[in-house]
Amino acid sequence: MNAVAAPVRAARAVALPALAAAAAAVVIATGLTVHATTGRLGTALPPFVSSFGIRLNAWAAVALVLFTAAPLVLPRLLATPRSRPAFAAAALAAALALGLALNAMRNGPAAWSAIFDTGAGGSFEAKNEYLPALPAVEPGVHYLLDRFALLIPSLPSNASAHPPGLLIVLHVAGIESAGAMAALCIAAAAALAPLSYTLSLTVSGDERTARVAALLAALSPVVLLFGVTSADALFAAAGTATAGLLVSRRGALRAAGAVALALSAMLSWALLAIGAYAALIVWRRDGVRAALVLATGCGAAVLALQLVLTVAYG
Repeated sequence: MNAVAAPVRAARAVALPALAAAAAAVVIATGLTVHATTGRLGTALPPFVSSFGIRLNAWAAVALVLFTAAPLVLPRLLATPRSRPAFAAAALAAALALGLALNAMRNGPAAWSAIFDTGAGGSFEAKNEYLPALPAVEPGVHYLLDRFALLIPSLPSNASAHPPGLLIVLHVAGIESAGAMAALCIAAAAALAPLSYTLSLTVSGDERTARVAALLAALSPVVLLFGVTSADALFAAAGTATAGLLVSRRGALRAAGAVALALSAMLSWALLAIGAYAALIVWRRDGVRAALVLATGCGAAVLALQLVLTVAYG
């Protein structure tokens, strides 16, 4: 049986990626054909929402080498190194290298920060990002929190659609340039791999499962494509770290997670859902009572922070 099963698994390992690649090629070819003829698929460059323009340069060659090597090398990390910190560091390095290489393919390293650059070499999207909203914090954090609702109509779209937490972080950290903003997002995106490892290890208790989760995060298309060039990477990292604390079996870490949830919710309203996610995990693992205690703690922490801010800043 094993002698037959091994070749079947090997054939599947080759056939499935080949079929996926063929399907992708058919979709792209169809979309480009439609675009060249009628162009009526609802987007400017079907089947893509974003622009599609292949450019061959040195960075494209680097990315090609890395992404060819990744599926061959990264699976070896499932067994070695034996040290958990060493694996987390390797996953972080892999995620960082792949993200930087992929996002430098078109315009080189300048593409890492172009989305935040309002200058001549920047992106047309930069005006909608967070850096143009920083003047709203110049009078101080007290001013921003006290008048945030009134300031929303005058803020760029991304800043006005989110709580004021990230603006406060940028102000306190002194981050004012596109390069510094990009470095913050890139670090957060790369950190998702080891954070996913820690979260999965806490939930599953299985080392191999946790390592698979970390490598999937490192190779995730959405993280690689948008993590390097989006503040969403910060929200994702904050949410993953918060989830890791909330699902811990140690009471002190769960309490820290409740505080982290309250703070994370000041970055993105969507991160409130992390509390519900953690409560479901704890319910499945420890029962209804433990889940209710955790949910109550999360709610109390969020409400307490909002009460403190209300009393302090209006």
